[in-house]
Amino acid sequence: MNDRTLSVHDHLPDPRLPLSVRRHLVDYVVTAHRHEFQEIVYVVRGQARHVTELLDESLTGVVRSATMTLLPGDCFVVSPDERHAFTEPDGLVVYNILFTPELIAGEGRWLAGVPGLDDFLFLEPLFRREAEHAPKLHLDIGERAAALACIEAMERETTDCLPGYELAARARLLELLVHLGRAWSRTQADRPAPLAAGQRDAVATATAFMEERYGDDLSLRAIADAAYLSPHHFSELFKKRTGLSPWEYLGKLRIERAQELLRTSDAPITEVALAVGFSDSSYFARVFKTQTGLTPRDWRSRKRG
Repeated sequence: MNDRTLSVHDHLPDPRLPLSVRRHLVDYVVTAHRHEFQEIVYVVRGQARHVTELLDESLTGVVRSATMTLLPGDCFVVSPDERHAFTEPDGLVVYNILFTPELIAGEGRWLAGVPGLDDFLFLEPLFRREAEHAPKLHLDIGERAAALACIEAMERETTDCLPGYELAARARLLELLVHLGRAWSRTQADRPAPLAAGQRDAVATATAFMEERYGDDLSLRAIADAAYLSPHHFSELFKKRTGLSPWEYLGKLRIERAQELLRTSDAPITEVALAVGFSDSSYFARVFKTQTGLTPRDWRSRKRG
């Protein structure tokens, strides 16, 4: 068995701050591996299957594998020495937050007081290994915005390395953990009965359809047809799986794509609106401000500094 281990030395080389934040386009199969550090994975867009392998007592053979479908807004923990892989990537973009447990050990007393955080950090990986339909964390719109703000701030601090970056990045990591603990508590309190395999596949198919066609003039029937379900049945299943209605999900997806275009291109606001499925740039600006708190122009200016 190929037992590839990612080391702290290679992936967290800064002795003053054992923390790394990277955004990745995963357009290839990530073969099974483990690491010496802790990892939080946040799915920005696209989908894939995440595989967790359970080894025998000798750690030389795979007893069985647990697989979960990843969708935008999903967030999960990979524990040190947990062997895992990514398969069937389809436009998958993730943030990987890597850190050593020692980085937050000094805040244990305070973090223990955050409802849901211990369960998210330590029990969620265990559930995933032991149960086929284990609960997982799927962030709602507000939770995604809060998490991304922390992640992007950590990325800036660890990239720019301005004076005090160690303290600033660590503070943002702690803030992210608080948000994720709260979100986990909310998820478990609202958790419905698990979906059957065919229902999960239908939702994944519809999500992939929206990821590919978000710039088109989509109707609920067109999205439901892609999942081979009636609009009513599809809407109920989608809400049950993601916590969002199809329209809420599509609206969030379009604004996320707009943010990418605003950050990476000089395209006029009207062109950005059209590219992500808004025929009316004024309506686009209102929706954008509702979700982000800023107009598209102000958001672009702030991100570019």
